[in-house]
Amino acid sequence: MFLNGLAMTESKDYRQFLESEFSHIRTELQYIREGVNKTNGRVTELENQKVKYLETRVDIKMLKEIEAEVERVEKKLDESISWGHNIVDTRATHCPNVQRIDNLEKALDTIIFFAKHPKLLLFTVIGLFIVGIGIIVTQIL
Repeated sequence: MFLNGLAMTESKDYRQFLESEFSHIRTELQYIREGVNKTNGRVTELENQKVKYLETRVDIKMLKEIEAEVERVEKKLDESISWGHNIVDTRATHCPNVQRIDNLEKALDTIIFFAKHPKLLLFTVIGLFIVGIGIIVTQIL
């Protein structure tokens, strides 16, 4: 029987039969391989996205640490502001230059205001110029 089976596998008809049967299976396996390769590529892409997500993720522990740091900075800022107010409020009122210092502070406030709003300064200067021209023209006529 073994010899008979060996002879059967040697025949061309039997080989052609097997090749025709297995060619369909080979084609299906090729489709499966291509599908698996696409799936593996997508999985790799998703794993890379997961790594990026985990690197940039903010969790509750991080938020609590940031909140504690913000509170610490705010406390330090409040202490600094309090210290600064204490310095200004405790200056000697019998100083002969207190009035001059107050006037300088008011002038500085005006300068700071116009430094923050330069367009307003420009419009004010232009407006004064136009009013001055109007006064000159009305006196000439």
